[in-house]
Amino acid sequence: MQNFDSRERDRRGFKADDWRRTDDRRGPHRGRGPTGRSRSDADIAADLHEALAHDRYLDASDVDVVVENGDIVLSGSVPEADDRLRAEIHAQKVRGSRQIRNELRVASREGLGPTLGMDVRDS
Repeated sequence: MQNFDSRERDRRGFKADDWRRTDDRRGPHRGRGPTGRSRSDADIAADLHEALAHDRYLDASDVDVVVENGDIVLSGSVPEADDRLRAEIHAQKVRGSRQIRNELRVASREGLGPTLGMDVRDS
């Protein structure tokens, strides 16, 4: 009897751990699951909460997340204008998200001008 080692290749040429790779060589059908399978709103919300909490550059302490049928609504406030976009990008990356409605308000108006980074008082 042959001893199976997960590091050895099987007869199709794939390693047992190939599905864990982070590169794009996984094939054209990655992410296509069985018919009728969709992620629950609770799973989507949990993933988004985790992504927002682990972003070192985003203060999401006043961000509210509501998920209904895969549609995500972001509300509340963030300190900077860049944070508003950053939170929306996190929402777009969550598996199972369909539409994102970003209702986040920027709490601090300082530093906002015609372009990001310009101080309003200088223009």
